[in-house]
Amino acid sequence: MLRGGYCHISPDLPLRTLARLDEGDVPCPLPAPMIFSYRKGDGKDCGSPMSEISRCIKDSQLMLKFQACPDIIQSEIKEEKLTCKGVWRDDSTVGQTFLLATLDYRYRRTDEERVRCFLLKNTTSGVRVSQSSDASCHAGLHSPTEGYLTLKLLHSSRSEQCNFPTWLIGGRRFFTFDFRRVAEFSRGELRLSNYSYATRRESLLSVSTCVQTVSRSSNSVRLILRTVVDCESVYKCTLFISRADGIVEMKEGLPTLVRLAACSEANFKQELKNTTNPLLSLAYQDVPGSRLDLIPGSKLDSLLPRSNVKTSLPGSQVDPFLDEFHAVSSAGKHSTLIAENLQIQPCPRLGLHNLTSGYLSSSTCNQLGFNTILFGCPSGEQMELVNNCSGESSTSTFYYCLGSWEENIRRDDGENETYGFILAKPRIRNSNSNRRVCFTYTRQGSVYRWTIGKSECLRSFSATLQAGQLFNTSRVEQCSASSFPSLHLPVVLLLLPILIAS
Repeated sequence: MLRGGYCHISPDLPLRTLARLDEGDVPCPLPAPMIFSYRKGDGKDCGSPMSEISRCIKDSQLMLKFQACPDIIQSEIKEEKLTCKGVWRDDSTVGQTFLLATLDYRYRRTDEERVRCFLLKNTTSGVRVSQSSDASCHAGLHSPTEGYLTLKLLHSSRSEQCNFPTWLIGGRRFFTFDFRRVAEFSRGELRLSNYSYATRRESLLSVSTCVQTVSRSSNSVRLILRTVVDCESVYKCTLFISRADGIVEMKEGLPTLVRLAACSEANFKQELKNTTNPLLSLAYQDVPGSRLDLIPGSKLDSLLPRSNVKTSLPGSQVDPFLDEFHAVSSAGKHSTLIAENLQIQPCPRLGLHNLTSGYLSSSTCNQLGFNTILFGCPSGEQMELVNNCSGESSTSTFYYCLGSWEENIRRDDGENETYGFILAKPRIRNSNSNRRVCFTYTRQGSVYRWTIGKSECLRSFSATLQAGQLFNTSRVEQCSASSFPSLHLPVVLLLLPILIAS
């Protein structure tokens, strides 16, 4: 403690910067994406080609992508990840801001090599930035236009307005069929997260920004999205189709670094491969031979192979790329998105059906099967699968319908065929049964052919499938108010103790 005196600090003494790097990160004050030119010291500006600053998933990180200019020796191609640690105003000059950050690059190992200070100033065309030469905020940092390294950031030229359709936005969240991903749409952004149904926890995987609308109709839209995973960004052509209220199918093209190539035939129409890109991992996946629980003790094999089929949607402006939806999805690479808290919907009133062939036909009438199905009868919101074998007690399970639709599909032989889809959930679910299933059918007169998907809505019936993986039904009666009174009474009595216990 000084008494009767004062402390004299020479203005010539160097100032030191103190920072705690373990206190967490802060949002970066620089907008992205932007393009920039740069200059080292008193050298020449490197602006042909322009370098780029792009966003990362975290708002506290940016990716600096430097390009080399052929006529400037000091320029080089490199990428640096910038993580913002602190932001404060410059008290000496109005409108200037200090930014403390770390720069991660392959040759930088210590904190002294990674920590740098930046001086920023907004202009009418963008932002001027200068970088310090060491881990302080003073060495070589004189103004936003002078320093060890100076950058002239310019706003990227923006294309036409690009937004997601109204049936995707509006505060709704969508889950993938298996509840392992959750998608949130805003006007021009899609945020995809990992999701745990057991813990209800989410972890952000990717952020996609709409950059161009390729085609649009009342129930479909094809967009070019810029998808960011960690700090890496790619362009992808993505098709969204509204199938029913709260049910959307999405098909993605291959990732590319070139925006104009995203919707090219090579990137959008060929078979898609599994990659580590989480947005691409939404593609359909299943395991041959896996089982699907329908009623307690009842099994039906899930189906995988698909034929090359094409679709058209009557009564709407058809995107020509919709014709390729089934051709590409025949390789198994599309996803079904289901709105959170999707309400129960009326089932298609297909009537009373008897099984006529297949793995669970009436000839195998035992606890492993069912031999009767009721669609929307008598309850308009339920499907009922019944095992009412002669001389045995009837057993049933019920499915609530979540949505249904039909598509006119043109086969390889040129003939049109109607495919129907019913998305449903079990009324009573055990730990082994699926939360969602999708019934797919085709029909000729009163004869229906069926398959059931537990990961997606399947779109074909392959002749190479084993006999146990398909089943046929015959409609014997249509829905009416007086239909099936004798069939339902024992079933309701049988299920009553179960409903009370639940």
